[in-house]
Amino acid sequence: MLSLFSPRQPRLEPRLMAHSFIAGLLRWPPQPLLALQHELHNRFGIDLRQIWAFTYMRRAFFPVLLVVLAVGWALTGVHEVPLQGRGIYERFGKPVQVFGPGLHAGLPWPLGRVISVENGVVHELATSVSDAATPELAPAEGPAPPVANRLWDASHVNDKSQVIASSSGDKQSFQIVNMDVRFVYRIGLTDQAALAATYNSADVPKLIRSTASRILVHDFASRTLDELLGEQRTRLADEIGRAVQADLQTLDSGVEILATVVEAIHPPAGAANAYHGVQAAQIGAQALISRERAPPANKPTRPCCWPARPATRPRPPPVK
Repeated sequence: MLSLFSPRQPRLEPRLMAHSFIAGLLRWPPQPLLALQHELHNRFGIDLRQIWAFTYMRRAFFPVLLVVLAVGWALTGVHEVPLQGRGIYERFGKPVQVFGPGLHAGLPWPLGRVISVENGVVHELATSVSDAATPELAPAEGPAPPVANRLWDASHVNDKSQVIASSSGDKQSFQIVNMDVRFVYRIGLTDQAALAATYNSADVPKLIRSTASRILVHDFASRTLDELLGEQRTRLADEIGRAVQADLQTLDSGVEILATVVEAIHPPAGAANAYHGVQAAQIGAQALISRERAPPANKPTRPCCWPARPATRPRPPPVK
């Protein structure tokens, strides 16, 4: 840039302030082969203009480059679908066909594209998951991680509090329990289910979790603790699964619920301290009762009719 302001001499180029081989290749129009040819001729005395192969390569460079780009663009219309997946083929932005596993040909990008969809992949989803509590890998020989603690007095990331009905005589009230309910689901195997799961729902796990939460709140509000822990618990998972599946079909989500599992039903972890206090009070009361029922310390421990033992025993004579 400084050389532009230097005084020009007649029939001579302005003297550059600095010389650089790399900067010389960046001039417009770009002529990298010509610059390389001049450098080889000036430094090593090699004249590439006498070799017909280099001349042919220089002339055929841009046509070959255009052909390679055209072939590469045409190959974007060949799509590979893995064995565990499916693909929805869109032509000009409109879904046309659902591809199965294998190779498929269509229009090149962006005229045609393929959206990946799962094919029979089974997932397990909990109704409540904390993103902050991500389980960490524990060493095989070390202590168990906190997530392996299944006692009810510890907070679990998959537990969700539910309000259930409670009655004591003629009084009605409510109780709070923690439940771990899981759903095993997959995207339907039909083409219509694949289209519905792709275009009708933006986030399938979030849709299942919100639908299941609404069903659980409505269903558990009419049940008591005895019903949940009694014989009706065996039918509880089936009824929840059918209700969630019915709502998902109404929304045309394309999701199929395979199984519903009720992992645990227990009191909230916050009630553990109060429960432990009740247990400690019961143990203390039993200890006081046992202490009062114990005999006094000055009472003889042997009957009075037994003969008294001599204070000392006579020693036998020594044997020589």
